[in-house]
Amino acid sequence: MAKRSEAALWNQVAGMISLERRLESSLRRTEETRRHAPEISSQLGSIRGNALRHIRRLEELARWPGPQEFPKPESAAPEEGEPLSRDLPEDLGLIGRTAGGYLMLLTAARALDDSALAELAEQHLRDYTEGAVRILGVIPLVVVQSLREEGAAVRVEAVPSVARTVAEIWRSQVEPLASM
Repeated sequence: MAKRSEAALWNQVAGMISLERRLESSLRRTEETRRHAPEISSQLGSIRGNALRHIRRLEELARWPGPQEFPKPESAAPEEGEPLSRDLPEDLGLIGRTAGGYLMLLTAARALDDSALAELAEQHLRDYTEGAVRILGVIPLVVVQSLREEGAAVRVEAVPSVARTVAEIWRSQVEPLASM
């Protein structure tokens, strides 16, 4: 592979390691500083576990030129007791950015004929697609829980209704993509 092509791939890998670290840090802070239901902890913990595994796998790549100076994850630590519902949109955004990065890495690796890196990028993209779905499933629970804690009279049946709506939206957007 040409030196320029190889540098382009490694720059993308370095960017993915940085994004993964930022996401893992955000999810760790959420776990450490928030009180929330066990099902929410389980979903967030699963995504955080993927981030840690992805970082390790990327850093173990046989041709990885070695650790670089990566930017430290940004954003201040949240206040104790601050509602989880404020962090989930940021976490979802980070998952989306990370998935987009893996889509770019997958495309570059396939275009440059690096099948091992393409395979790794594809698996990590699958993990974050699943992670996005998990977060989308948790957000309605968190919103209802937060509203209930604030004393609002909530309709709990809104949660499955929203879940069906989200599934319908995703399905309607993904079906046309499959025919491209």
